[in-house]
Amino acid sequence: MNVTEITQLARDIRVATLKSLNHLGFGHYGGSMSVVETLAVLYGAVMKIDPADPDWPERDYFVLSKGHAGPRVVQYPGD
Repeated sequence: MNVTEITQLARDIRVATLKSLNHLGFGHYGGSMSVVETLAVLYGAVMKIDPADPDWPERDYFVLSKGHAGPRVVQYPGD
């Protein structure tokens, strides 16, 4: 992905985050939003992942030790 595509992915992640937190009725907006750019770069340009094949044995794994960002990380932005 190029910079423009990653920027759009970040926007899409923000929208999905707001929708998810609104649907849940609770959550930490600031914590979830603070990881958006990092996730956009990782998902869009760095990590080897395939949303169509989540069991792909060659996929990269992502571990985030930041509980407030949990609602954003749980749902892959490609969904």
